[in-house]
Amino acid sequence: MTDRHLTVADLAEPPPDEPRPDERTPPNDHRAEQAVLGSMLFDPRGAVEITGVIDGHHFYYPRHETIYEALRKRVHSLKPIERYLLANDLRDAGTLARCGGTVYLEELYQLGIAVPTDAALHFADEVRRTAARRRLVEAGTRIMALGYTPSDTPPAELHHTALDTLERDLILQPVPGVDEEVGDRFLDFTTLYTTPPQPIPWLIAPILAEGRITLLYAPGKAGKSLVAMEAACALATGGLALTQRTPHHPVHVLYVDQEQTPEDWRDRTQAMGYTVQDAAELTEHLHVSNLQAWAPLDTVAGGAQLLAEVRRTGARVVIIDTVSKVVAGEENSNDTHQALYRHTLAPLKREGLAVLLLDHTGKDLEKGARGGSAKTDNIDIAYQLTPRSHDKLTLAPTHVRFRDDATSRTITLVRSTIPRLTHVEDTWSDSTSPAAEFRPTRFMEKISRLVEATPGLSKSEVLDLVTGRAEYKRKALATLIAEGYIEDVRGQHNKATLGELKPYREASDPMASDRPDGDQDGTP
Repeated sequence: MTDRHLTVADLAEPPPDEPRPDERTPPNDHRAEQAVLGSMLFDPRGAVEITGVIDGHHFYYPRHETIYEALRKRVHSLKPIERYLLANDLRDAGTLARCGGTVYLEELYQLGIAVPTDAALHFADEVRRTAARRRLVEAGTRIMALGYTPSDTPPAELHHTALDTLERDLILQPVPGVDEEVGDRFLDFTTLYTTPPQPIPWLIAPILAEGRITLLYAPGKAGKSLVAMEAACALATGGLALTQRTPHHPVHVLYVDQEQTPEDWRDRTQAMGYTVQDAAELTEHLHVSNLQAWAPLDTVAGGAQLLAEVRRTGARVVIIDTVSKVVAGEENSNDTHQALYRHTLAPLKREGLAVLLLDHTGKDLEKGARGGSAKTDNIDIAYQLTPRSHDKLTLAPTHVRFRDDATSRTITLVRSTIPRLTHVEDTWSDSTSPAAEFRPTRFMEKISRLVEATPGLSKSEVLDLVTGRAEYKRKALATLIAEGYIEDVRGQHNKATLGELKPYREASDPMASDRPDGDQDGTP
């Protein structure tokens, strides 16, 4: 085979027995249809782009439409495109013989070798344009039949019928990746003004809500993926995570992960306490696309591919980790993020999904997420995640599009590993923390003796000087303050320090036995 690219003249003529039995063959381009299918078989990556340009109904020849739909199904299911696998799909559907068998698939593949992706996209446009001409002929044929048929219908009604035919066949034709009708979603101001305001449909307040897009950005290795994975697992199993206080029903989560390996998922979810007994529920509700070759989400094809997976899995939450790895355009270009919103995020938002985007900060942390300003222009909530210590991090809201008291505060999360890896909101009296399950009397006495011997220490200084599990120390200090053993004292420059009101001793505490077996440091 020569090095030159395939031209239309090089392609096979259509078989004489395949055209549809019309008196005059409608417009069609057998050569272009072959070029499109051959290119999809030879170049799976280009196949993703082609599915964003044409649909099966654009093909004139029935076997080409059948082959294309089988290919498109593989593309949208993230399955490999191989000739023998496609043949198996067609054989299982009972359509392989009528599509020309494996011989014709091999012929298409050989043709596709000489069709680069840019040429295939040109052929795809030609297939779509030919289909438009064909619809024009079909509409004209129906209008001609309307004119030739004797009728008592008034002329004005005939004209309306003809116009309706044109509108249905020419104007309202579906475009790949575009909704066919939008009129039923125009804003109804009567309903808007008469319906009482509804609460924000939080899934994890105030981080993730239905119909909202959240951006979580942080420096590398700060733990944003770990936080997102914990949230995803909890949502999929109906558990608690981060700031949640009440259980909920499991929801389907689609996690587009371009960072973690399968081994990372195993190790991290096991650290979170999930076992083989949870595997079935996780598999059913948590759909992790792990390092798969998605079409860029700032393209029509990528947006259509993701939306198809959302609908196939029934996902109500989409997590993208990370944004910079799923776009083809320049990361610092506003055009890239406008295209990402237009092709992917807006359709997901329109479907009422909760979307969580993970991204990196730039070199200057004060300037927020890396990239153009359009990155935050198109989202509803942006949180900057900042590690404060080995076991504490904060989520600070830097951009909020809607009013809600919950989004106005900085959230402090405490990372705990006892009895499992969790991130729990630090409220100094958190009832969901593992430390809240018992009375940490040993730590209470340690802290009381320290403050008694060294008055004027701050809370952070006390927690640093006392050794042991961080969550137990915080619980102990909060309990001592709440029960009047220690008080907050405002000193010079309004500095908060701790003062002893009365000593605490574990031996005198009637509830001292209400603690787990073994040492409170977590050692059996």
